[in-house]
Amino acid sequence: MRILITFLLCLVLAGSAVAAEKTVETAPLKGEAQATLVTPAGVCIFGNQNPAYWAITDWIWGAESYATVFDAVQPGCGCIEGFNVEAVHMYMNFGIEDVPVSFDVSASFLETVFDAAAGCELPGPEICVSQVYTIEITTAGMYDISIPLDHQACACAYFGYKYAVSMDIVTAFASSPDAVSDEFPVGCTSWNDYGSGWLDLFDFSWPGETIIFADILCCGPAVPNEKRSWGDVKSLFR
Repeated sequence: MRILITFLLCLVLAGSAVAAEKTVETAPLKGEAQATLVTPAGVCIFGNQNPAYWAITDWIWGAESYATVFDAVQPGCGCIEGFNVEAVHMYMNFGIEDVPVSFDVSASFLETVFDAAAGCELPGPEICVSQVYTIEITTAGMYDISIPLDHQACACAYFGYKYAVSMDIVTAFASSPDAVSDEFPVGCTSWNDYGSGWLDLFDFSWPGETIIFADILCCGPAVPNEKRSWGDVKSLFR
């Protein structure tokens, strides 16, 4: 038990150290996001669809993950039984000093788990994950980094639950690009994992929530809400 307590304390201290090192400095954004990796065919979008408003300057170090938690309310755009995630999007802003740059990134569609201490649903086990893609940015500006998932390999998810999508940045940056947010901080929505667990960006005094969203496709039949991992459930449909 002493070993476990020591380990948990180290995780808390690691998260606190990151919070102490990160300083929120913002700049207003101008213009539209440029360049996407994919052209979505999806009929709906889940996640943060608010306009980009703030650049959180020099925030993204790389070798980390960003996620947004959303309610999968049945949309009025044609889906009846369930949905798959076709692609995940995250806005990033690159200054003149940040380019040219090449970095590796993947995306994930996730369950959520309730954290009683935080009072929030946190990103949880993977439902499906993309392959790793290399992104090249040569010109300064705001970009929609969009990563496709093999939605046909994913279980068809039910509406009516909370889920998350994440952008997993594999590469560490030499010059840190800006994160991008809206102007509506609400908490329990935007998450960052530097390697010691998911941290709510609201607790860093962010001025808004990250611009992360997912294109979805209709599917069916939806997988029942089983008390098993998605890996076990998906094995039933292979």
